[in-house]
Amino acid sequence: MHAVGTQIRQVLYSLPGNRVISSTEGPLSCSMIFESDWGPLAFLREQGYIEEPEDALERAIIIVQGANGDEEAITYLEYLSRTWPLLGES
Repeated sequence: MHAVGTQIRQVLYSLPGNRVISSTEGPLSCSMIFESDWGPLAFLREQGYIEEPEDALERAIIIVQGANGDEEAITYLEYLSRTWPLLGES
């Protein structure tokens, strides 16, 4: 997680507009796309789930580690619903 954060900061700080601090203008906004090589269906097969993939994924327990080092175990559906309330369940 630290390495990912470092890479993101390096890209953001490399843009000239992000290196200027102004008392009259707010920070620039930017958009990002995150890609992951994690395959949920392959994960379910490797873990030996026997339910239909959508049912198993809904109940699968994941460990989430926050930036402050705290960890919690929650279901995948709970995590998606909490993190992206407008899109999580769908």
